[in-house]
Amino acid sequence: MSPWHGRLARGNKQSPWDRHLARRVSAWLKLCRISNLPTVWSNALLGLALGASSSDTNLVITPSVLVILSLSLLYTAGMILNDAFDADIDRIERPSRPIPSGHVSRVTAFMFGASLLAIGVGLAFAANHPAGIHASVLTACIIAYNAIHARTASSIILMAACRALAVLTAASALSVSPDPATISVAVTIGIYTLAISLLARDEALSQTRAPSITARALLPVGPVIAWFVLNQAPTLGAGAIAIITLGWLGLVTVRAVIGRRVPAVLAALAGFSLVDTALLAALDQPQLASVALLCFILTTLAHKHVPGT
Repeated sequence: MSPWHGRLARGNKQSPWDRHLARRVSAWLKLCRISNLPTVWSNALLGLALGASSSDTNLVITPSVLVILSLSLLYTAGMILNDAFDADIDRIERPSRPIPSGHVSRVTAFMFGASLLAIGVGLAFAANHPAGIHASVLTACIIAYNAIHARTASSIILMAACRALAVLTAASALSVSPDPATISVAVTIGIYTLAISLLARDEALSQTRAPSITARALLPVGPVIAWFVLNQAPTLGAGAIAIITLGWLGLVTVRAVIGRRVPAVLAALAGFSLVDTALLAALDQPQLASVALLCFILTTLAHKHVPGT
């Protein structure tokens, strides 16, 4: 090898500081479950579309951007606090997680998570008062879930409430009070969340145990949503999206039933954006549906690099 190639090889080696920085960045990305963040954006778009529809207005840029930023920070805070609350358990069961591995301080995680919650609620109030109220309730659910989820299985109801409230918070940014259609969609998203939470809890409890009967029963909620959209689809494109959604979430259900929990959970998480895409298409919002579809693709690709669970 020539001296030039030797110098080039040495130049390509990372310094100890670079390796340390890379590990810290990777740890924070894992801590935040950053790969799932696009599903929050698509939930927000669905809520905004519902709010605009119920108030018979167009999307208003400023409150829309503020509420998307708010929900992004609230979700990120929830993920950080989840690890912070679970640090003692993770030291035994998942020592490679960012906090027990020493890459992130537990105190820092608590402080940063709490700061993001405060900023997130503030941004929602900046959008308008109803959005701020919904974001405050969402924040209470986030804290309550993280505080008790390791002690009781019923805490998954709070997780479902968090996703439903995300839709309602976004809708409230453009509407004084959610109408029955908005509430119905939010509840549907909550039920889908409940199904994913049950499957994820099965995964956490054991890698060999078969999925619970409840999880098997609830996962078909996704295909039911797709069938509903297919029946309501205003255009051929919306119908095609509904069929794609049906196929994807049907695959999730099959994976869950045969016991492939990790692929099923990740696919179901990405499926949030696909469900949002189908519902936005049914609301005759092709532009927003296209963005939600992009969120689905981003989540699916991101899961290959940053764990979503």
